[in-house]
Amino acid sequence: AGELVIEELIHESKYQHFVVVAERPELEELPLFKRNENRVFVLHGDFTRLDVLKQAGVDRASVAILLADDSKQERTLQDRDARTVLGAMLIEKLNEGIYTTVQLHNRDNETSLRRVGVEEVIVSDEYVGNIMASVVRNRGIVSVLDELLTAKRGHQFYKSDVPKKLVGKTVGEAMQILKSDYDCTLIAIDRGGGAHNIVVNPSNDVVLEADYKIMVAGESAPKV
Repeated sequence: AGELVIEELIHESKYQHFVVVAERPELEELPLFKRNENRVFVLHGDFTRLDVLKQAGVDRASVAILLADDSKQERTLQDRDARTVLGAMLIEKLNEGIYTTVQLHNRDNETSLRRVGVEEVIVSDEYVGNIMASVVRNRGIVSVLDELLTAKRGHQFYKSDVPKKLVGKTVGEAMQILKSDYDCTLIAIDRGGGAHNIVVNPSNDVVLEADYKIMVAGESAPKV
């Protein structure tokens, strides 16, 4: 998954440089990394060691992504998650302002990650199961997901500030303006303060405030 993550993020011009920390020296030879050697740097080392994370420049980074460490098959799933939690704790210790996304095998470890400041937790098997069940219930939805979940073609998800012209408008009014002026569709609003304040498909009478974020689907993010 690491190569796919980098490939998607390279497509977004806002991310200029990437440091990949792994104990797999062959990663340096991946065609994607070699084509982008001025942007992607591979550091051979253990991401659960403080000196390795410092060498990677975690203290200066804006984003950290921890994928479940499957480099050594003899490690149990529990051991892999324990390494992920330790790595996340060290990253947050080095840089409290970093935005950290973590992949887990077991959601039981999520509480520990939230306590140290990790913003996003993804449990891969849960998502695969949920998507497959949704595909069974809603035939044809795969083509929709294929387009929305990649930045390389078509429409995708965007999160942005509320455009000035929409501040004070109701969701019902805003949806019409978003479609006519920006050709995008409102999916959810983020009122700030954590996941419990994100509202999917908000009611028409909800008023958009200046400190809200909006999540839309479209070919580009609305200009604020």
